[in-house]
Amino acid sequence: MGFTKKGFTPLAFDDIPWSTPDVFNKTYDILQQHKRVIHLLPPWYDIDTYEDLLKFYNRNKETPRDSSTTMTALNTYLKKKENV
Repeated sequence: MGFTKKGFTPLAFDDIPWSTPDVFNKTYDILQQHKRVIHLLPPWYDIDTYEDLLKFYNRNKETPRDSSTTMTALNTYLKKKENV
């Protein structure tokens, strides 16, 4: 899930039944109720664990996405983590 600054609402995270099959529908309903513009993308994998994060990072490094803000932040984070 992603937001623009204008479209963000913390209500999208309130009273969500996390780790259940109802997460998507509940979140979608909240966003619709608050008149947010919603664009659905094809289903993709979650990043729930450190291992998931590493898979995401390795899948995207040395690709055109490598210079994205997300990848730049991950590069910084992972370098610091290696030095701890």
